[in-house]
Amino acid sequence: MPVRKHLPRRKIIAQRGGGCQKCGRQDNINIHHIVAVSDGGNDEVDNLAVLCGGCHKEWHSLEMRTRHTFDFWLKFPPLNYILYTLSQPCPEGLTGEEYRQAFFQFHVGIRDFRRASEG
Repeated sequence: MPVRKHLPRRKIIAQRGGGCQKCGRQDNINIHHIVAVSDGGNDEVDNLAVLCGGCHKEWHSLEMRTRHTFDFWLKFPPLNYILYTLSQPCPEGLTGEEYRQAFFQFHVGIRDFRRASEG
C-alpha cells in the first residue's frame, strides 16, 4: 500500500473559498476524497473537496444510490435547504401543493438545462 502524504488541510480549505463547497458553511469542515482512496483515488488536491459535516453525510448517503457524479451533485442546493424551503409558508397565496409543484418544476428545469449544456 502506498504511503499517503500529509494533506495541507488549511491550504485546501482556503483554495476552496474557506467553507463548504455545497452550502457555504464555515464550521464543521471535512476534507472529502471525490474518488475514495479505497477505490483507487489519491490525495492530490484535484481529488479533494471541502464539505461541512451535513453535506458530507448527505453525499455519502446518496452516492451509492445515484448515477450522478459528485460535481453534478454539487450544483444543487443541499437537501436540508430544500426541505426547509418546502416547510415554509407558501408565497403569493399558492396552496401547499401548488408551491411544491412549482418548486420541483423549477429544480427539474435547472437539472434539464444543466444536462443539455453538459452534453
